[in-house]
Amino acid sequence: VIGSTAWNNLQVVFSSKRRPIVCLRFDIEKHRFCIRTAGILITNNKILLCRNSKADHWLLPGGRIYLQESTEDALKREMMGPLGQRVNVDNLVQMIEHFFDDQDLHWHEYLFIYNMDIPKRSEEVGSFIYEKPDSHQSHIYEWHDLSNINHIDLRPKEVLELVDSSPLSSDRQHRVVNNSKFPGPFEFGDSKVTLLNNLRAESEIGRLKVGTSNDLSSP
Repeated sequence: VIGSTAWNNLQVVFSSKRRPIVCLRFDIEKHRFCIRTAGILITNNKILLCRNSKADHWLLPGGRIYLQESTEDALKREMMGPLGQRVNVDNLVQMIEHFFDDQDLHWHEYLFIYNMDIPKRSEEVGSFIYEKPDSHQSHIYEWHDLSNINHIDLRPKEVLELVDSSPLSSDRQHRVVNNSKFPGPFEFGDSKVTLLNNLRAESEIGRLKVGTSNDLSSP
């Protein structure tokens, strides 16, 4: 991946062959929907975390998912850059529906969290910086002592319960975390409803297929 852009509110990245790849992320007004994959990587009683160089909070390492790409393959791809080697992705620990506010946006995120391991374990316990080629943003990766994990601003904070725990039972693998001030669900303004109704009219005589106005009001 050598760059990215926005097209029709979709995030599009470009491969080394300049082929466009669609990310599973889109924006509508002040709202952003995305699907993210992340992994729990523990070695020598330390866990690898990452953060944007402009942010103060930490995340489990991982990243975005491309259209027609599995969450497991996406995690392997995302970790290849900073670690320089392919990770082994193990069991799915939890899928979190995360609602939160950041960067003046209301986020609706699906977060898939896996256990993962690396064939060549690193003895390095410090931090390093990696710049993702598709975002041109620097990300800091750092090994943190598990004994100090509860004193770190790790988001969503519910992932703290997953660290150093046995595989969860199936009835606990899905979770909803709502930290957003937006009451939800999202509804289009009058101008967008008019636009969609016009598209619906065009679909009756053209190739477009857009839901009816009744679909817009359904839950």
